[in-house]
Amino acid sequence: MPTVKRSGSIFCLDLGTSVYTSNLPIFGTQYHAQDIVAQPLNYGQGFGYGYKIDFTKPGAQEYINSIVSFWASISSSSTG
Repeated sequence: MPTVKRSGSIFCLDLGTSVYTSNLPIFGTQYHAQDIVAQPLNYGQGFGYGYKIDFTKPGAQEYINSIVSFWASISSSSTG
C-alpha cells in the first residue's frame, strides 16, 4: 500500500468516499475527484477508507501534491 509517513502519521493514497461523492475540485486544476478514480470503483488499501486513484489520469498527481502541501503547511506552522 503506498503511504506517506512523517512524524508518526500515515496517509493512505486513496480518495475518500465523501470526496468522491461530492466530486470536489482538485486544487489548481480543472479536474474533479471523480475524474481521477480508477474504474470500476474499488476500495483502495487504506482500511476501506476510500477508492483507488488511477495515477495515469490527469489531475491525480496534483491531488496528492495538494494534500502533501497542505500537511507541509500545517507542519511548518506548528514547528514555530
